[in-house]
This record gives sequence, structure tokens and C-alpha cells, in this order.
Amino acid sequence: DFLTVRERFTADNSEVKIKRILSQISNSYRRAPFYKEVYPFIENLFLSGEKNLFGFILKSIIELCSLLEIKTELIISSELIMDHDLKSEKKVLEINRLLKSDIYINPIGGTELYDKNFFLNKGIELKFIKSRPVIYRQFAEEFADSLSIIDVLMFNDLNKVRSFLNEYELL
Repeated sequence: DFLTVRERFTADNSEVKIKRILSQISNSYRRAPFYKEVYPFIENLFLSGEKNLFGFILKSIIELCSLLEIKTELIISSELIMDHDLKSEKKVLEINRLLKSDIYINPIGGTELYDKNFFLNKGIELKFIKSRPVIYRQFAEEFADSLSIIDVLMFNDLNKVRSFLNEYELL
């Protein structure tokens, strides 16, 4: 638990586990409507050969953003010149200061962590992003929500997935 994500690497036998995961994904989704289009994309990510966990996650995010035509600039906070020992809201405020931003949008789970008035007193408007329910046809009659982007991609064409990106509200 003392290692950062940049200091973590896949296990020596990760190739075996990766092939097992790919097999599970293939077996679970081979009858999905967009399997033939999506599986090679997923397989390419998993077989990238990236051993560093941060590198793997970053590459996956970049590739997914490209696929979904998301143009948002990604900034790696660990590359910012700042006190990296800062934690929680102090770290968030420092990043906002460095980026000269006056609005910070946090996932909805942060309502328990962050106080809007505290941020406002520091010149930052704090908003929380809450996804609206997105329901699409899967194999089963009853929709299973909160699965993964893999599930969303396997059952929806890319234009539909892109439209899902607008299903949120800011609180």
C-alpha cells in the first residue's frame, strides 16, 4: 500500500493472466452485437506489453478517448511542479491554482469529502458530476448496470456510446 501507481508493475506471470482475462471477455461477449469491432481494441490494450500499471492505465485512457473522440486534454498531476505530499482538498486546490482554474468538477462520491463553501472561500467553484442512468439492451432481459466500458462498447455502436457521454448533470 505504500507504493504509488507509478511504482507498481504487473506480475512476472502476467501474460498468462492477461490471456485468461481476454478469454473470459471473449467468452462473455462473443455473441454481443459489437464484439467483432470491439474485441480487437480490447485485446490490443491488454496485449500492449506495458508492464507499468500507470503506463497501462494511461495508455488505455488515451486509446479510449481517441476511440470515443474525447478531446479533453489530460494532465498528469504527478508531473506538475508542486508539493506532492499535499493530500485531499489541499492537493486539489493547489492543482487548480497551478492550472489557473476557478471551477473544479469532482465525481459525485466526493460530496462526503469536499465542502463547496471551503472551496468557494478559496476562489474555486466546486461542482459534482452525477451520471444519469444509461440503459441499453444486453443479453439478459433485466438490465445489469454499473458494469464496465467494455460492456457498454460491446452492446452499443460508437455513436450511441458517444451520446451516453452527455448523460450527466452538474450539482
